[in-house]
Amino acid sequence: EPLDPYADGRVTYDEVKAIFGRHCIECHSDNSRYDQPPERLRLDQYASILAGGDRLVLIPGNAQASEIIRRVQGLATPRMPFDGPPWLAAEEITLLRDWIDGGALSQDGIVAPVPVGGRVRLRGIATGPTEIDDAEFVITESTRVDDRPRVGQAAEMRGRIDENGRIVAERLRDR
Repeated sequence: EPLDPYADGRVTYDEVKAIFGRHCIECHSDNSRYDQPPERLRLDQYASILAGGDRLVLIPGNAQASEIIRRVQGLATPRMPFDGPPWLAAEEITLLRDWIDGGALSQDGIVAPVPVGGRVRLRGIATGPTEIDDAEFVITESTRVDDRPRVGQAAEMRGRIDENGRIVAERLRDR
């Protein structure tokens, strides 16, 4: 009988790595069906997931803005897994979300470091003046804003992670 991943009140990498094994590493590993993993993203080891590929895919403590969650929920394209449906079960998405929101704990229960300077891109629907699909970001005086998107309108934000783990927008525009 499978162990309850919530039994000790926290979710660690050991409790989510099987999800990556079942759905992701067919494409996102060095031994994948491709010459190299798409977007240079390997999802077969904890350190590789944290490192991301061409950009971050995981922001510890912020599942809503993490590309992994956005892709498996269909908020970002292409939806993953690429050969779906079937998509991830709701329970698997919830477990991944809880792991990320809980700090993306290592197998030893250590909170993942803040990926300071990591690049983030959000494309979706503006759900607030500083939100896309409910993922929050910060606008500063140096943010380039082109045709500020209205709530309910398609939007794109490119930014970086600051030392506090916030997404600081470098560019915001409507789509």
